[in-house]
Amino acid sequence: MSSLTCSASFSSCVRSTILRSAASSFQKTSAIMFLSTAWLLLAVMVALSSQAERSVVLNVVKPSSSRDGLSVRCTFDIRLSSEIKTIQSMKMQRRLALSNIPYSEVATITPSGKVNRLGNEITLSGDVGNGSYSGLYIKYASPDAGYCTIYRCLVKGTNSKGWTKYEDYNIGTGGKNGGRCYRPGEEPAQCVAEAETVKELEKQLNEYAAQLAGFTNLFSINKDTYLVSALHEGRVYTMNKKTERFSLQKMNDRCKEIGGYLVEIDNQDEQEFVAKFSTLLGNKMVYTGANDIQKEGTFVQYNSKKLVSNVKWMEGEPSNYRGVEHCVVLRTYGLNDIMCGRTYRYICEIPLV
Repeated sequence: MSSLTCSASFSSCVRSTILRSAASSFQKTSAIMFLSTAWLLLAVMVALSSQAERSVVLNVVKPSSSRDGLSVRCTFDIRLSSEIKTIQSMKMQRRLALSNIPYSEVATITPSGKVNRLGNEITLSGDVGNGSYSGLYIKYASPDAGYCTIYRCLVKGTNSKGWTKYEDYNIGTGGKNGGRCYRPGEEPAQCVAEAETVKELEKQLNEYAAQLAGFTNLFSINKDTYLVSALHEGRVYTMNKKTERFSLQKMNDRCKEIGGYLVEIDNQDEQEFVAKFSTLLGNKMVYTGANDIQKEGTFVQYNSKKLVSNVKWMEGEPSNYRGVEHCVVLRTYGLNDIMCGRTYRYICEIPLV
């Protein structure tokens, strides 16, 4: 190529060829750099646009006074959601920064109420389902709490087809007053969130220990004496295989021997599950722990003394027929008050968690 384009000396020809090659390379490099920069700017614009249009937004509001606590606020705009058309709940979770410890629940808000998992440690406010905006807001009582923590806001709802959908957003906090956050075990006295996490882990450990004890009791149940149900909402139910004359105190003591108590129907979902289980041995009715022995017409649970509520009675019941019906049996179609000393099976309720 040099011999065709150079008419000067050999050195001049080489120098000319090198300059042309360098100019061509510079033009190609400049074009590549321009395209790369353009793509980068486009990606940044898309990211900023996406962030500006997020349906779930999570903010940390640091206190203006040294006596006030940290606030964490989650908002959800249903108009910006491509998935959720009806909101069911908003949940705040947290975990310690610089660790692999899983998230634990802080608070939950549903259209019917609020659940505060941290008690007096935080104040909880907000509401869901009222208009386009929903919100969940927490504020720490202690001015030192809530730092060195990653928060997640999880929104649950349904789409236009009724399918369950989730949207979430995470945000982290640094140390108080810009201080450093430390890994667990590195500087335990430096980050208050570590102490909070230890308490949370202790709580979980106690729950697991209680659950393990429950399963241990379950394995010790005599299967020749009792039929055991499947797990339902963290508990199982047993039914004695042989019928015998019923006594509230005697049968409740039997239930205690296997880690439980006479069944306490708390809601219609539990009632349906236990009623279906009770038919496995061909029963028409089984005794529960409900009774009105202390005060006629006021039904309470024998073990916990809680008022009986949120249950379905059979039509015309309770009736206190002939003034002697003070115990309660469960039938397929509802609850019914009957005499206490009849010969039927009974149900024990055994919590595992």
